[in-house]
Amino acid sequence: LMNGKVVGGVRVVLDSNAGLHADEFYDFAPAARAGELRASVGHFCILEKYRSPQVATALMLMLCYYGCSHNAAWILAPVNPAIGRMLQRIGFKKAGPAFETPGITVKVLPMTLDVRELQDNFIDFLRRNDLYNFLRSYECLVFSSDEMIVRAGETGDRAYIILEGEAKVLRPGD
Repeated sequence: LMNGKVVGGVRVVLDSNAGLHADEFYDFAPAARAGELRASVGHFCILEKYRSPQVATALMLMLCYYGCSHNAAWILAPVNPAIGRMLQRIGFKKAGPAFETPGITVKVLPMTLDVRELQDNFIDFLRRNDLYNFLRSYECLVFSSDEMIVRAGETGDRAYIILEGEAKVLRPGD
C-alpha cells in the first residue's frame, strides 16, 4: 500500500495434495528436497508507476515472511527472467534455464529459495514481524509514571513486557 492504494501484489500458495501452480510449469523436484513443505509464488505484479527495487523488495519480504511463518522450507517461483537478478540478490537460485511455454508471451525462469539460506536483511525482517505478531496477541496496557504495577510479596497472575519507557523496581525500605 502507498497512500492507501494497492500498488502491487504477489500470490503465495502452500503445497497441498492438489499440488502447486509452479509444478504446472517446471519439475522442481530435483531442486527442492522431497518431503519438505513448499510454497509456490506467482502473479508477482507492481503497477508501472510504482515499480522500484524498494516496492519489489517489500513484496518479496512479505512472501518470504508468509512462507516462513507457515513452515515452508522452499519457495518455488516460475518467473519472468527480467526479475531473476533481483530474486538472486535475495537468495533465490536458478533451478534450470529459462524456457518458453504455450500461452505465456515471455520466457519462464524456474527459481527456488531455500528459506534456511535467506539473506540477513530478510531474516531481520522476519524476526521483527514475528515479535510484532507475538506482541499483538497480548493485551496492551498503559501506565502513568506514578502508578504501581506489581507489589512485592503478592502472588502474580501476569507477565509484562515494556515496549516503551521504563519502570523502577523498588523493594520495601527503598
